[in-house]
Amino acid sequence: MSVNKPNFAPHPGQFAQGKQSLDEEIYEISRNGFRWIEDNWLRWRTKEEKNTLLKALKAHGISLGTFVPHHIFWDEGGINDENPDKKDRFIEEMNNSIKLASLFDSKYMTIVPGKRIKGTPIEEQFSKAAETIRQWIDEINRDVILLIEPHAPERHPDMLIQTIYEASAFCDLIARENVKILFDTFHIAAASENLLKAFNKYIEKIGYVQLADYPGRYEPGTGKLPIDQFIHQIISEKPELIIGMEHGWSDEKYSIDKKLKWYQKWI
Repeated sequence: MSVNKPNFAPHPGQFAQGKQSLDEEIYEISRNGFRWIEDNWLRWRTKEEKNTLLKALKAHGISLGTFVPHHIFWDEGGINDENPDKKDRFIEEMNNSIKLASLFDSKYMTIVPGKRIKGTPIEEQFSKAAETIRQWIDEINRDVILLIEPHAPERHPDMLIQTIYEASAFCDLIARENVKILFDTFHIAAASENLLKAFNKYIEKIGYVQLADYPGRYEPGTGKLPIDQFIHQIISEKPELIIGMEHGWSDEKYSIDKKLKWYQKWI
């Protein structure tokens, strides 16, 4: 009987040594047993970098998970704002990014609507942002999964979506089957949620996982989260989920062997 393995997805650069090329980095990822990557900065890469990355992924049998398809307004309202220019910008960037998703044969894109606007009722902001996303989905009519990521105030104060409850409610507002929750373990824990209970409660709405320990946002084993138990839960209940390695390293000077230590038991 085959045993499910987690679909871990490191970022390019997480196992880089010195001045490695993108191709060499992807080879390193493949050689160490990973089958996925995620690349938050894909949209901002040069044309040459995109071509290099695409060739490397195909050559080494690696698939692309999620990437960020639009500008994120970290310091002001985004698509929750009444400013029509921000909506137009979002739609244009999403249209460009869906082409990029097709090129890389990826269907996951991470959505962060923007920062809360003081003085405007939160219900209105949710409704405005949900309407824009729903409009884009209905117009594009493509096989893509949009991932709504909550950001706890500890790292990003006053973002529109702060808790998994709010992410779930926002998905309900959009009311499209291809809109899911991005379950980031650091942000879930930073919002004082119990990791395992939150996963069980929202499991049907979760479309992707990102992994980082808490506190610290470093590699598994450096914080207090029951990550081993969490991974067991994923592979037994929802093994298709991709698990992005959304963490830094407690010591950036670690060797690749040191960085792989926790992951080796799984891959």
